[in-house]
Amino acid sequence: MIGENYDLLIKLSQMAYRLISYDFQNIDRNDILNCYRNLLYEKGFMSTGNRMRHNDLYHEFTRFYSNKFLHSLECDVNLDYDYDWLKVITRKSNRTSHPLRHLLLINFLTGDIDLFFSQLNEKYNPFGQGPWPCLNKAASHYNKDVIKDVIITADYKTVMPLGTFICSCGFIYSRKGPDKSIEDRYKIGKTKEFGHTWESKLIELLKEGTYSSRQLAKIMGCDPNTIRKKAQNFNLNYFTKNKNDSEEDIKVKLVHENGFKIDEYKSKILDIIKSNNHLGKLKIKALIAKEYRYICKKDKEWIDNVLPDYDNFSCNINCTKVDWNVRDDLYIQLVEEKCEEIYNRVPYQRVTKSAIGTELGIRNMLYNNADKIPKTILFIQNNQESVEQFRIRRCNNIIEIFKEDGKPIQLWKVKKIAGIDSAEFNKLIEKLDY
Repeated sequence: MIGENYDLLIKLSQMAYRLISYDFQNIDRNDILNCYRNLLYEKGFMSTGNRMRHNDLYHEFTRFYSNKFLHSLECDVNLDYDYDWLKVITRKSNRTSHPLRHLLLINFLTGDIDLFFSQLNEKYNPFGQGPWPCLNKAASHYNKDVIKDVIITADYKTVMPLGTFICSCGFIYSRKGPDKSIEDRYKIGKTKEFGHTWESKLIELLKEGTYSSRQLAKIMGCDPNTIRKKAQNFNLNYFTKNKNDSEEDIKVKLVHENGFKIDEYKSKILDIIKSNNHLGKLKIKALIAKEYRYICKKDKEWIDNVLPDYDNFSCNINCTKVDWNVRDDLYIQLVEEKCEEIYNRVPYQRVTKSAIGTELGIRNMLYNNADKIPKTILFIQNNQESVEQFRIRRCNNIIEIFKEDGKPIQLWKVKKIAGIDSAEFNKLIEKLDY
């Protein structure tokens, strides 16, 4: 046992020697506790509401130190015991803990006892130390550090810290943390309120009547649609040529705007059909997949009428006998392309026979005539994903993002983002690349 953990035992003994040299007269036990909690929060073991994530802490702690090693030091941890030492040491309690147990936790959190004591009076903030800049382009204090407080909550999708910054000018914005660089301090994730200063400036510019919505959007730091909506609310909307349009005129304009995309797609479909008149219905649909889906929702009768009513695989249009070998070769080409597209799709989607068939419009063929297209079916069987394979791919992709961003890989975060429950995730841990 000693041989296996010789280096770790030496390190703990060195930390113990350094611990003896510290002057604890000016160090309160609450200072130690606060430092623990700040470090635990920084590493993701505490929620933004200061609730301890005991399951995640115990899992990582026992992965860092084996249960066998902890048992040899009489420092076993028991998640089900309310007065377990790892719980006691990380919360306000009258109970005391052996110095060795403190050293184990300090080594787990920082790996250096001097580094730990240097952080005693620091408070971790995922958005750095305040004050923070106001990012209201209409304010005289734009980009100046005038915001003194930040409200930190958890983003409901990623469980990452979400900071909400409120300025006295009424401007409220938020962004996800933690900040990775000084430039992040000057980024807006979402503007929640523009405030009275911003709106007063916009009204002033609208009354001048000399700016387009795009110019105003650039000046005010928002998008043109926001400018147009605000202008309508202030009854200062000069962006339409005729402010006195009747209700019927407005309807005609809306139909024209909505129909522009339909006309564009219909024109493209007709061009594809004309330039590929030797192809059958299936191949044409593969070439216009996006346009086909859109037009089907808007004008199904039109698309059915313009598409060829045959599948030309190798034979003449009037040929009644299907050449299944040629059809199999065509299908396998389409399926291979679609399989790769789904596999690389974001948000993630599982590669299945049903998904491939549905998107290519050949789902019934894959199920009802599987024996006639053996190469296609074999390719699908070799490349489709089981539920477990899909979960592993999803988790590994998330882990890879953590690595690229230089973030520590915390499995509880991977589990949360991947949306997998604890029981199923525990079955995958040994198969993940981390």
